Amino acid sequence: MKRTPEQIREYNKIRARKYRKDNNEKHNCYRRKHYSENKDDINKRKKEWRKKNREKENTQKRKYRSSHPWSVTLENINSRVNGYGGRTDYLHIQNCLSLKQLKYLWYRDKADNMARPRLHRKNNNKDYTIRNCKYVEQSWHSAHHNSNRNKSRKDLDVQGSVIT
Repeated sequence: MKRTPEQIREYNKIRARKYRKDNNEKHNCYRRKHYSENKDDINKRKKEWRKKNREKENTQKRKYRSSHPWSVTLENINSRVNGYGGRTDYLHIQNCLSLKQLKYLWYRDKADNMARPRLHRKNNNKDYTIRNCKYVEQSWHSAHHNSNRNKSRKDLDVQGSVIT
């Protein structure tokens, strides 16, 4: 006996409902099992684990940072921008770079071939963006900033007013 198109549609709806119901029950069981614990208990266990396994965590971090050096750059940028360490001169600057974009910059500028790569902002008054940043050697970076400081100091006299 052949089924009509309406019967086939009805049968498919019933199958789909049953499939969704089964999957939702499985999913809800998973949720209850893993997320029923209190967040405070989870955080306590994380802290305890970190105390017990401090060396293991540090070796994992070192291993990750050595294979992903651009992640260290991101940590440094975020600490500058968020004002950690009492620095307030970066508060007007935003970080628009993600980890993926820093990885792109790393390979674009061939920072893996540099002895000590540093992230350089072409315009210091602008945000951290792909267009405004590039990786350079630390020696060039420090010489560049020192020469800019010396130029600005030469234009000032002893009392700090600009010489014309």
